Amino acid sequence: MRNNFLSRLNLLTRFTLVSFILLAAIAVILIIGIQQRLENNALQQEANSAADQVALILNPNLRAEDLTGPLTPTRFTAIDTLIRTEILFGHIVHVRIYSPDGTLIYSDEPNLVGQQFPISEELALALNDQVGMSISDLSKPENVTERGQYSRLLEIYVPLHPVNAPDQVLGAYEIYHDLDVVQPNIDEMRLYVAVSVGIGFLALFFGLFFLVRNASRELVLRNEENSRLYQETKKQVIELQLSEEKSQRRYQRLVALRAIDEAISASLNLTLTLRVFLDQATAQLQVDAADVLLFNQSTDVLSFVAGRGFRNDGINASMIRVGDEDAGRVALERRLLNIPDLTLAKGFTRPTLVTDEAFHAYYAVPLITKGQVRGVLEVFHRSSLSPDKDWLEFLEGLAEEASIAIGSSELYNSLMHSNIQLSRAYESTIEGWSHALDLRDKETEGHTRRVTEMTLNLASMFAMIISEEQLIHIRRGSLLHDIGKMGIPDTILLKNGPLTDEEWQVMRKHPVYAYEMLSPIEYLRPALDIPYCHHEKWDGSGYPRGLKGEEIPFSARLFTVVDVWDALLSERPYQKGWSEKEAREYILEQRGIHFDPKVVDAFIKMLEQGG
Repeated sequence: MRNNFLSRLNLLTRFTLVSFILLAAIAVILIIGIQQRLENNALQQEANSAADQVALILNPNLRAEDLTGPLTPTRFTAIDTLIRTEILFGHIVHVRIYSPDGTLIYSDEPNLVGQQFPISEELALALNDQVGMSISDLSKPENVTERGQYSRLLEIYVPLHPVNAPDQVLGAYEIYHDLDVVQPNIDEMRLYVAVSVGIGFLALFFGLFFLVRNASRELVLRNEENSRLYQETKKQVIELQLSEEKSQRRYQRLVALRAIDEAISASLNLTLTLRVFLDQATAQLQVDAADVLLFNQSTDVLSFVAGRGFRNDGINASMIRVGDEDAGRVALERRLLNIPDLTLAKGFTRPTLVTDEAFHAYYAVPLITKGQVRGVLEVFHRSSLSPDKDWLEFLEGLAEEASIAIGSSELYNSLMHSNIQLSRAYESTIEGWSHALDLRDKETEGHTRRVTEMTLNLASMFAMIISEEQLIHIRRGSLLHDIGKMGIPDTILLKNGPLTDEEWQVMRKHPVYAYEMLSPIEYLRPALDIPYCHHEKWDGSGYPRGLKGEEIPFSARLFTVVDVWDALLSERPYQKGWSEKEAREYILEQRGIHFDPKVVDAFIKMLEQGG
């Protein structure tokens, strides 16, 4: 039913309908994803704001000794007054203070004070000097008093740094934030995203529609013009040769050969090409049927591959060994064969072609290209044939066309197979080199995979200036960025500790080693920028060539930021990995010094988007 409906529509209408459905689905998915991301960001901002507010007010008023046991009534009253006057208003509805073992030492609900609660994942984060956050379903034991009062609460857990021990986390604040206060902003944001993406979807759809429609019209006009030119040429030729019937036949045969040439050029589908070929052959030779037997070198057998004009499919089972029967002898002896009357022929082993098909005359021609037999063209007619020289020459010309079609198809299939194998071999080699380096340097194991994925994500943010082909070279360059370390001695590369100045001089040669290793390989030359230049710096203080600013290839500028980011976060035997916050601050500090400013901006944006 659906297929019948689509088949009644023209191509442009079908394209428009399918495009609309696909783009609409993409738009819905995009809207949901963006809304979820923005809502999470909004909640995180609310959490950070509430955490900063509470910590700013309470940290200066809490001392380490307050957290070692129950608060004295005086201290409890002072803290309670401070919280109720300075914090508990607007969106913050509750504040609680926990000791490290989960004991509640303060709550604006006094009946909970002194109880010890299980340490949740978010509370554990706060006790480890990180802000924890979750949207509460009010199922925890400490949430008993909130049930029925609020629909949703944002629970925020904040590290507690007493005034007399600011470098230590001696407890945690638990802040309850009423989400109903920020829900209107979230709903407004969701509506804005839906409207914005919807408008963008419609603009994209109509832009694509008009582009395709105009292109379709232009194509139709060009086809009409081509058809007009062809018809004019044909008319002129016919008018010039109308007086000679022989010339007319020659012309028609030339047109047939042209149609066959076009079929060969337009399609590498051998079955489709031979179908066109046999249509033209039977029409121009004025015979009842024709077929092509394809030669299989591995089995030394001629097999039916295409036919035209047969009453039943018995011919499809034809399998003739080279040297046997009439078609087999044609392939073996490489010469044309004519049997004027099949009913009188001796040794013709396909009797059904006489009894069921009623064929009378038979011709067979070998199909040969570059000295190799590709198959046999057979021609059948249900009455006698009296061909002239032009007919026989045309038959041989058809055989040449069929040979070309078969040879082109085999060559294309062979080249495609070889190209796929070669491409897979190249990629496997590159990945093997990268893996070998990771296996050699256990300290950086997994580094190559991470920086490759992250660099490709960063490069995708510059899609306007980076093509798909360039992305392939960026991937290869990222995988091979440290290939030059193959030339660094193990005593330096695998040293468990900081390098000396002399060892650094050797280590800094690895980009040059990479260039010397990869530059002779033409396939990898476009990917050299990253292995050769990923230690150059924006201010010109890098190595090995001291390139500055935009002298550094753009792909290397992208990779450098990602490489440094991953190195800062990675644990080393002689250096503890940085936190993401510390690493981000360092990247921003080095903007315009070590890194390209616009690349840093895109990188930070990517991190904020969760890239």
